[in-house]
Amino acid sequence: MDVESPGSGIKYCRPNNSRLEVAVAQTIDAWGGDPHATIKAFIVANTLLEQELSDLRCKDFRRSSSSLSVTTSTTRVLRSAPA
Repeated sequence: MDVESPGSGIKYCRPNNSRLEVAVAQTIDAWGGDPHATIKAFIVANTLLEQELSDLRCKDFRRSSSSLSVTTSTTRVLRSAPA
């Protein structure tokens, strides 16, 4: 289902609720069934992504034509879920 973002005129596709619920359940399960730990992991991952984006913007600002690489620190955080 396409949904328009309020005030922006940008349309995006809303994920199927059942797929979203399955993804949520799998993610919580990956963190030992602890929703609190799961949310903490996502906050840490989001913080790392925001920092990487900020760093990339600074690099891009300083040198307008270069290839930029994204680190995998966020992937490492999300993959470090307790077994």
